[in-house]
Amino acid sequence: MHPLVYAVITRLKQTVLSIDSPLLISFSGGPDSVFLLECLSHLPNPLILLYLDHQLRPIEERRNEQDCVLSLAKKYQVRCVIKKMPLTCYASTYSCSIETAGHSLRRKYRNHYAKLFKCDYIATGHHQDDQSETVFHQFIRGSRSLSGMAYCEKGLIKPLLFISKKDILEYLNTFKIAYSVDSTNADLLYTRNQLRHQVLPMIETLNPNYRETFSELALYGQEQALYFDSLLAPLKEKIVYTNTSIVLNKTFVLSMHSFIQKKLIHAMLELTADTSTDKQHTHKHVRAIASQLNKKKGSVSLPNGSRCLITESEIIITLPF
Repeated sequence: MHPLVYAVITRLKQTVLSIDSPLLISFSGGPDSVFLLECLSHLPNPLILLYLDHQLRPIEERRNEQDCVLSLAKKYQVRCVIKKMPLTCYASTYSCSIETAGHSLRRKYRNHYAKLFKCDYIATGHHQDDQSETVFHQFIRGSRSLSGMAYCEKGLIKPLLFISKKDILEYLNTFKIAYSVDSTNADLLYTRNQLRHQVLPMIETLNPNYRETFSELALYGQEQALYFDSLLAPLKEKIVYTNTSIVLNKTFVLSMHSFIQKKLIHAMLELTADTSTDKQHTHKHVRAIASQLNKKKGSVSLPNGSRCLITESEIIITLPF
């Protein structure tokens, strides 16, 4: 077994996978998912490929890609499901970007088929370069945590996070394993492609080891997030749910350090977030609420039609429905 494949399989066995569990692979036919299939084919677990057609590219390109996917499924003797996603319709219905629509629909389809085939885990082909892009994207958006993507979270595993794109391509080319190329990966209309093709190559000239640097930063961010989650868990139990809102005692919140106050406010906002749209709350909303805690009354407008109302004794987040 090749050392690269051995490293992927060994880490999986040591961390998450049980022997008998079927595994759903989010499969595009591109080099990353093909290398992932090559690695996972060495496991005894039954494998199922899920190919999602975004219906954004020319039909001929999509047909050729699907032929490649079916050929690989036959080669590795695994089950394959091909589904069309109503991406533009979803984006129009929920007034969100194509990128947000794709993210939301992929999650829904993956979770559906994981339940259908009784898969404990869904595997994706995200690699070390993707991790760098994610961390940098979080940075330019002003994210509260530069934690990137987790190796395993809520049944979603990313076995290639410590493997570079360069190593993946070298492996596939060395062993002459076929894969398809998505033309939209070069489209600079998408933020991630701008980072991939314009920003990160410039960073590489300053730090050739930036991938490892961003990976370490992501791990640190994940450890930090786990610590704060454990710290906040008993505090979040104080949140009260009603039919139309969620409520937290203001005196209780004011007794905390200002940093923890903001963390609790953020936790309340997360409970009312609608991830199907682009209209998400930001740290600006958290700060706006925190700045009014010492007032007898206050009000902050939030995305998707909800509001935060501050009374003498309570912080109230109204639900948007």
